[in-house]
Amino acid sequence: MGFELGIFSLLYNAAKDLVSFIFGRFKKIPPEQIIAHRQKMKREFESRLRWIDDNGGYGEAIIRDIRRVDSYPNIDEKDKGISPWFCVGILELYHRGLQVGLKYEGIKFDKKHNAWRLYNYREEKEDLIALIIGRIPFDEIVEVDWEGDEYYSIPHIYCRFNQRKNEPYEELVFAEEKKGTSGPIYTDLCNYNDVIKLSKKLKTGYFA
Repeated sequence: MGFELGIFSLLYNAAKDLVSFIFGRFKKIPPEQIIAHRQKMKREFESRLRWIDDNGGYGEAIIRDIRRVDSYPNIDEKDKGISPWFCVGILELYHRGLQVGLKYEGIKFDKKHNAWRLYNYREEKEDLIALIIGRIPFDEIVEVDWEGDEYYSIPHIYCRFNQRKNEPYEELVFAEEKKGTSGPIYTDLCNYNDVIKLSKKLKTGYFA
């Protein structure tokens, strides 16, 4: 009898925790709390980025998934989807959050489809080396450890990965990078997903 009660108690607590997690995830946050958080993040990033820039550029940061926070600093090669933590380049703020640089990629403008695609490095030359930019809204940023740790002494940005494909980005774009008087200037060229979709269709880039 005691054993059965123990099993029942264990199952009950597990079910209760699951229900709390589900309802907590979809619980509607009051608008005033959302605005307060956005303003707090904006002020913090503006003051910190200004200081970092005065000391040689914005630099890099580690993006970390708060639901898998204990996965750091290890990486499981068998994991599917986005990693629980990864390094990015800090670029600048936009009206809803933080822009980060992910990687440079060669792209080519396809005249037949009037759109950008990945270039086929075996047969052609790229028209442009573009930067893939990820836009992380303040709503997805929970906390920032600006000092880092013994593994990476750069900012650790803790995020919710609640956007498309369980990522922190509300948007991914290819952007052209040009030199400006006070630093790089980034101009959006095209949506990342549109480029990947066309590249898969035409079997170009790493889909060739």
